[in-house]
Amino acid sequence: MPVKTNYPDAASKNMPGRLSNGLYYLINNPKDAGMNLRDPLAISFSRDGWTFSAPMALRKNGPPLRFPGKAKGGHSFQYSHAIEHDGNLWVIYATNKEDIEVTAFPIAEFPRL
Repeated sequence: MPVKTNYPDAASKNMPGRLSNGLYYLINNPKDAGMNLRDPLAISFSRDGWTFSAPMALRKNGPPLRFPGKAKGGHSFQYSHAIEHDGNLWVIYATNKEDIEVTAFPIAEFPRL
């Protein structure tokens, strides 16, 4: 049964998962000053999958829009997905709803809870 939490989120797609080291992660866009901004793209960690902490920005300060469009905001990262492979968390996401980017983050550099 879904329950309301106080975890910040910009009402955009989020991506939960579990790493091979046992930590759970949540990739999302935390709210900024009450606005539904999609910058930064952040990740937080949990030992139990319920209480998340140690947030860090994966990407921030997005570029401006190159092309006008309906329901597009500039300076944004959204629609994330992730997969762990060969010691990295590969994060796939859209930038400004114009480009698909892939960034590898070494799992060894994530916080240890």
